Amino acid sequence: MPKFRRKVVIVDAVQMKEAGEIQDSLHSMVSIPYEAGDWIITGIKGENYPCKDEVFKEIYEKVE
Repeated sequence: MPKFRRKVVIVDAVQMKEAGEIQDSLHSMVSIPYEAGDWIITGIKGENYPCKDEVFKEIYEKVE
């Protein structure tokens, strides 16, 4: 079976200190809840979405 690797993409992200909701304008202004400690990622098309801290740390590394 062939194997695949994720393409390298640099995203903007900020870790939230409090729970709340974000508005994702890419998907018709949908409110997406997040919890304290989650990361809010801005994707390559300008979309915003939350990511759990443990998942974020497995997928992303800081770029200097």
